[in-house]
Amino acid sequence: MFFFYILVLTLGFVTSYTDIKFREIKNIHLLLAIGFGLAAYLCLIASHQRAFNINLVWNVLIGLGVGLILYFTDTWGAGDAKLFAVYCLLMPTEKYSRVLFFPSIAIFSNIFLISAAGILILSVKDIVKDRIKILKMIFSLGTLAEIGGSFLIVFSLNWVVEIAINRIVPQAKPLFSVLTLFFLYQIIRRLITKIKNKHIIVLILAVGLVSRFLVYKFDFNIEMFFSYLKMTFVYALLFQVVSIVFSLNKPDEKEAKRIPFAPLMFLGTILINTNFLNWLMNILRSIRK
Repeated sequence: MFFFYILVLTLGFVTSYTDIKFREIKNIHLLLAIGFGLAAYLCLIASHQRAFNINLVWNVLIGLGVGLILYFTDTWGAGDAKLFAVYCLLMPTEKYSRVLFFPSIAIFSNIFLISAAGILILSVKDIVKDRIKILKMIFSLGTLAEIGGSFLIVFSLNWVVEIAINRIVPQAKPLFSVLTLFFLYQIIRRLITKIKNKHIIVLILAVGLVSRFLVYKFDFNIEMFFSYLKMTFVYALLFQVVSIVFSLNKPDEKEAKRIPFAPLMFLGTILINTNFLNWLMNILRSIRK
C-alpha cells in the first residue's frame, strides 16, 4: 500500500500547487493518478497480494456520487468533485471501516470538516474588514427568512435521519447524523432554489410531520420535543453558517480572492488514518449529552 500513499502525496502536492497558482485542478493530473492507481490495483490482484473486492467499486461510485451532488448544489467546484473521487480510489484506509463502511465516507467527513474550518480561518481577514456589512446581512429579513426555511427543512428531515443512522451505524451516530443531515439539507435547498415555489416548504414540513409519526408512532414526550426543537435550531443555524462559509469559496464571485480548496482536501485525506474523526465523534457525543 506504500505506492498508494506516494500517489496520494504526489497528487496532493501537484493539485494544491496548480489550484493556488492557476486557480484550477488539471484533468491530466487526475487522469495520470487514476491510470497509475488502476495499474497498481491490477498488479496487486494479479500477484494475489490483494483480492478483488466489489466494495472498491462501490467506494469509488459513492465518491463520484457525493462529489456530483455537492457540485450540483454549488458546494464544491467541478475540479474539487473529481479530485475527491480520485482520492477515494487511491487512499488506503481501514481505520474507520467498522464505523463508516466505505473509505469514501470517512474521507468525505474529514475533508468536509477540515475545509469548512480552513475556509473560515482563511476568511477571517475579510470577515473583520466587512464586519458591519456582514452583521447587517446576518440580521436582515432575507437571512432570517432563510434561517426559518432551514429550520423547517432540518425539522422535517432529522426524525428520519436520526433513526436511520441509529439502526445502520449507531457507533458513528453523532458525526454521521450531522453530515447526512447537512447533505440532504443542501439537496433540498438546491431543489427549492430551482423550483422557486414557496409552497414547497409547506410540503416538506408536512412530509416531515408524517414521517415523524410513522417513525415514532404516537409516542409523544413534551420534554423530548423541546429538546428536538433546540437541536433543530442549532443545526439550522450551523448549516446556514457553513453554507455562507462555503459560499466564500465560489469561483464566480471575487475570483482573485477565491480560497484554493485542493490543499484543504489534501490535508483532510492524509489525516484519514489518524484519530481525528474519533476525536470529533467523542466531542459530539459529549456535547449531545
